[in-house]
Amino acid sequence: MKRTLAALLSAFGFVCFQGNAIAQEYEGCFLIDPAGNIIDLGDLCPSNPPPAAAEPTSTPSPTRTSANVAQVPIVRRMSGIPVVHVNFNGGQRFEMLLDTGASNTVITQEMARRLQVERVGNIQIDTASQRNVNAEVGLISSMELGGIVARNVPVTIAPETLEIGLLGQDFFGRYDLTVRENVIEFARRN
Repeated sequence: MKRTLAALLSAFGFVCFQGNAIAQEYEGCFLIDPAGNIIDLGDLCPSNPPPAAAEPTSTPSPTRTSANVAQVPIVRRMSGIPVVHVNFNGGQRFEMLLDTGASNTVITQEMARRLQVERVGNIQIDTASQRNVNAEVGLISSMELGGIVARNVPVTIAPETLEIGLLGQDFFGRYDLTVRENVIEFARRN
């Protein structure tokens, strides 16, 4: 009986939802089709409300508008530059500037201390205001933003003067970015 039901559901999904659909990690019983439309599956699991009934949080959650596009909320802006929340090592979250001009991701000394980053070397870097600045390099187990995950990421550990980290091209360089008023869209290149 279970195999028959599973086969029927698979066939139903194939016929009705041809194309890719993505599963969500948010509460509720629903499906998001390739166009980003939410399909309520409440009849299949009535104990879970659809996503529209979920309680609002203080910080909007990242969403996917299609299988290849993620929207990440802009927390605030510093001198016009978007600030986003980035999750490190599966648990700790830090605000970072989305710096399209930065080649590499840079974390602060405080971030390095809290994440217990293993230092693996030193490099000379050029900043917007200085040349040949000595900086340490550390290794981060994982970084996540809007479902985009990077593992074993080498990061630059900035001198004490940096107050907020910079998310650089080494993290999001495989994506086309669209910066909107309140969100940044990351579209994966094929």
